[in-house]
Amino acid sequence: MKKVIAVIEKASDGGYGIHCPGVSGVVLYGYGLTEEEAKENLIENLDAILEHYEEEKLPVPEDLQEKIEFDYRYDFSGFFIKAEIHSISKLSTVQF
Repeated sequence: MKKVIAVIEKASDGGYGIHCPGVSGVVLYGYGLTEEEAKENLIENLDAILEHYEEEKLPVPEDLQEKIEFDYRYDFSGFFIKAEIHSISKLSTVQF
């Protein structure tokens, strides 16, 4: 199983976007109004990409030839949302 980093970002419209910068050969992304919806959409998009290659009898890009496990990470804006930090003064009280 191949581990792929999936970066979660807060979208300007209030939703969540996920992209996988380490996957070459395709643009793999997800979007949803919630983080969970974005993760589900990412998997749906991966399935659709693989289905397309199969239907068109095209060679699957090397990065997609193994089963993928996503390693979700947050960009800077996503971190603040996940940690529920809405001001810089609250950052000093966060424990990791």
